[in-house]
Amino acid sequence: MKTCLILLVLVWLALSPWAGRANAACVLTKIADLPVTMKDFRPMAPVKVNGHDALFFIDSGAFFSSVTPEGAATFGLTKGPLPPGLTIRGVGGTADMSLVTAKDFFFANIPYRHVDFLVGEKGDGSGAVGLIGQNLIGQMDVEYDLANGVIRLFVPKGCDGARLAYWVSGQQAYSVIHISPATDTLSNATAMASVNGVKIRAEFDTGSPTSMLSLDTAARAGVKPPQAINDPGQFTSGIGLRTYLRTWIAPVDSFKLGDEEIRHTRLRFGELGLPGDVDMLIGADFFLSHRVFVSNSQHQLYFTYNGGPVFNLTAPPPGAAHAPTDGSASDRYSDAPTDAAGYARRAAANRNRRDVARAVTDLTRAIELDPKQADYFRERGEDELADGETDAALADFDQALKLKPDDLEVFLARARYHQALGDTARVRDDLGAIDHAAAVDA
Repeated sequence: MKTCLILLVLVWLALSPWAGRANAACVLTKIADLPVTMKDFRPMAPVKVNGHDALFFIDSGAFFSSVTPEGAATFGLTKGPLPPGLTIRGVGGTADMSLVTAKDFFFANIPYRHVDFLVGEKGDGSGAVGLIGQNLIGQMDVEYDLANGVIRLFVPKGCDGARLAYWVSGQQAYSVIHISPATDTLSNATAMASVNGVKIRAEFDTGSPTSMLSLDTAARAGVKPPQAINDPGQFTSGIGLRTYLRTWIAPVDSFKLGDEEIRHTRLRFGELGLPGDVDMLIGADFFLSHRVFVSNSQHQLYFTYNGGPVFNLTAPPPGAAHAPTDGSASDRYSDAPTDAAGYARRAAANRNRRDVARAVTDLTRAIELDPKQADYFRERGEDELADGETDAALADFDQALKLKPDDLEVFLARARYHQALGDTARVRDDLGAIDHAAAVDA
C-alpha cells in the first residue's frame, strides 16, 4: 500500500512532551488532539479529502480505512480492484469492496499523501462518508477520551515499562492489561477478559456502538437465547449489504476486564461471525464510560472508569451495570472543556450515555460562550424534548431557526415536537418547509 505519513520537522518542534511518571527517560509526545462528536454511539471526526471537508468515524476495529461510494464520487476518487486474494470479512460475513487512492488526506491536522481506502457497499445513515481504521491510527499510541469528545494521538520515546495513564495521579485506581500484537489477520487491540468466570478474548472496537458477545461464547458462559430479556429477536446490521443479525440481551452475573469487575449486568449477544479467536466486541458504550489509552508501542491498554453505566443498553433494570469505584466523582479523570465546541462535544457524549440533564447543562454553557450557533439551540431543544421540557424545547427550536432559517434539521426536530403534542397541522407545516427548501435528491 502507498500510505505515507508526512511529519514536518517544524511540527515536531512545536509539540509538547509529557514525561512518563514511571520512567524518567520516557517522553510521550502528543501529535494531535482530535475533536470527535458522538452520534449514535459513533465517534465522528472532521477530515479533509482532496480538499473536501468531510466527516469520518473512528473505527478501532477496522483493519483498514474506507469510504462510501458516494464519498468516493464526491472526492473524485477512481475505483480500482482489490489485490488478488484479498477478501473483506467482518460482523455479518463478507463484503464486496474496491480500492481508491486519495492524493491528499488531512486527519487530525496531519497531512498524508497517496492514502488508499477501501470503498464499501453503503453508508450507515450517520452522516459519515468514511471511517479511519488501524492502517492510520495503529501507527501511534491512541487515547480515547470519548466522554469529553477527544481522541489524542501520541508517539512515545523511551517508554518501555513506563505507566502511560498520564492523567492518573497519586493512588487513583486504574487498570492495565496486555493486548496482543498485530497479526496478518487481526490488526486491532485484543485482550483477555472473562464472562461468568469463563475466559474469553475481547476486541476493542469503537466501530461497534454496543458491546456484544458471540452466540457460542454466550453459550459457554451459560447464557442462551431462552434466557434473554428485553429486545428478543432484535436485528443489528453487519458489514455485508442488507445483512442483518439477530441479537438478544441477557443477564450476566459477572464481566471482568483487568482489575475491573462488573456484576449483575446485561450484555447483547448474537451470531457475529467474528474473525480469528475473538469472542466479544467491546464497543463504544465501554469507551464512553472509560478513559482508554491503547499503547501499540508497549502492547498494553490502560483504562480508568468515568462513571455511569458501562454497557449502555436501553432501559437497564435497577442495579444493573455498576463499575467499581473508589468513591471518586465521575469527572475525576476528565479534562474540562475550555470552549463552546468542547462543551458541545461533551454534551453529545452525555446524550449517548443517556444523561440528558448533563447534556443540557453543557449545551447551555456552549450557548453562553457562542450564542450564534444554531446547532447548539437545536441540540439543546432535542434534549429538552426528550426530557419532557416541551416549552423550553420549542423556544430553542424557534431561536435556532432565527439564526439559521433554512436549517432542515431544525424543521425536522420541531416537527417531532409538534408530533409529540399531536398537532398534525403544524407537523405538516414543518415537513412542508423541508420539502420546499431541500434539494431534489435529499
